[in-house]
This record gives sequence, C-alpha cells and structure tokens, in this order.
Amino acid sequence: MMTVLYGICSFINESASLGWQGLIVGIIVAVVPQALTIWGAERIGMLKEVLARI
Repeated sequence: MMTVLYGICSFINESASLGWQGLIVGIIVAVVPQALTIWGAERIGMLKEVLARI
C-alpha cells in the first residue's frame, strides 16, 4: 500500500518515472497475492465438489 502512495506522490512531484515504478511495484505486491488467494480458494472449492461426488 505504501508503494502505491509513494507512486502517487511521485506523480505529484513530477517524477513520472519513479511514479510508474512505484505504482507497478505496489500493484504487484498488493494485488497479485490477493488474486492468488482468491483463485486458490476457488480451486479448493472445486476440488471439494469433485471429491464429494466420489
């Protein structure tokens, strides 16, 4: 989260290169783990359904 805020602040201070880098790193650090958690939970749910049918 702090990296995203740093990226936004860099845009305000006219350092666009650092701003983009901050936003990209912030997205990778914040969004990717959460997406993997959600997708993993869905896969476990699907696996439970398959095993319940057996």
